[in-house]
Amino acid sequence: MANTITLDEVVKNAVREKQIGANNQVRVEQFKTACTALITEMRQWLNAHVEAKLVIPNAPQKVSISEFGIAYEADCWSFNIGAQRVDLRPRGTWVIGAYGRVDMIGYPGNLEILTLNEDFNWEISKRGKTKVTYSLLSEANFPEALSRALSIS
Repeated sequence: MANTITLDEVVKNAVREKQIGANNQVRVEQFKTACTALITEMRQWLNAHVEAKLVIPNAPQKVSISEFGIAYEADCWSFNIGAQRVDLRPRGTWVIGAYGRVDMIGYPGNLEILTLNEDFNWEISKRGKTKVTYSLLSEANFPEALSRALSIS
């Protein structure tokens, strides 16, 4: 039986796989940092309501994620508004068309917050009848995002 792969090809493939793994590890670390920053920013936006005891924050937690053969933990957070709870749950970087995803889960609503570039600028996705649109998440449009997650108009 003839060999169909050369030693050079095996070595090149192994080196390429190692580089891909290193790149994936960097992306995971960037995602974890971006998730922590997103939670910190949202906590700041809600701070006045927390101080007024209208929003009750829960203790920060970690969520386990496994992708690219890498198991890791990312920060997640939840808070209560009235009788409703909102969870910010990172989903990972294995997202078609995006670099990362965090779900804002209310009951009964759900909102996807995506980063569409390597700068990890978080954007709110909104599904229309024929296409998905995105808007940069900011303090100004956070109330709209929160109302969508809570299904409050």
